[in-house]
Amino acid sequence: MRGFLGVVILGGMFCAYWFGSAVALRMAPAHLPADSVQADQIAVTGFPMRFDIAVDRPALPARGWSADGLSLSLPSYWPFAATGTLSGPQELTWRGVDWRLDGPDMPVSFALTPGLELTMARLDARDLQLLGPVSGRLDSAALAVDKAGDPASRAVALDMAGLALGKMEIPRASLRAVLHMADAPRPPRVKQIDLSRAKITMAEITVTASGTLDRAPDGRLSGNLPLTVTNWRALLRMLQENGLVPADQALMLQMMAERLGQGDTLSLPLTLKDSVVSLGPLALLELGPL
Repeated sequence: MRGFLGVVILGGMFCAYWFGSAVALRMAPAHLPADSVQADQIAVTGFPMRFDIAVDRPALPARGWSADGLSLSLPSYWPFAATGTLSGPQELTWRGVDWRLDGPDMPVSFALTPGLELTMARLDARDLQLLGPVSGRLDSAALAVDKAGDPASRAVALDMAGLALGKMEIPRASLRAVLHMADAPRPPRVKQIDLSRAKITMAEITVTASGTLDRAPDGRLSGNLPLTVTNWRALLRMLQENGLVPADQALMLQMMAERLGQGDTLSLPLTLKDSVVSLGPLALLELGPL
């Protein structure tokens, strides 16, 4: 009798835990700052072994991002590891310009510690179409985030294949970096980026970059970003053909590259200050906050 009573008590406690957690998950966006996370509706099913969460129109207003839907599934006995899909078109507003990303559902997964620190995340994408001021496509992309050696650091790996922007074709691109997080405040904020390698391959052209960038609280980057281009003349022609280099600047850029380059290899000691990319005193591009 006592054993049966114990089972009843434990079952009642588990039911209270599951349904209480489900209510908390449904109400979570209402208790967060309006500019951090938004959702039209959150449904929770899967009793008793899982939390199956369906989020309608998830959005990060501060980042200018929204999607059609997000589904996640978590074991109820260890709700710190999730698998799911990001579905429907995604919309992004960056520096006042609207973009739209269409494609099949994207598998996602992540794992947290009981203290809600991210230890692992994955996202895979295929057959994506980019719509905006410039149209493009992406055959495949794989993003991985893992713990690095320092408990406050995360290693990031991004691999892309079949990237096209306008008339420019980029068969392969990859990035490897370590993100160093600030100790406070919460949620964690990236304070420094160690870019061990960023690489773009286009036929006989290879572009690589590496460096360390400091990130200010407002998201602006500063630091050194050495860039190396193999077969830079072919790259310059490609940029001209795609209208990315104005005709009145092409000759000046070629003369500068001839002075800085060694044969077909061009090394550029780029710097960033407040997210403005410069080559010596010449400002080239403003990235804006990251």
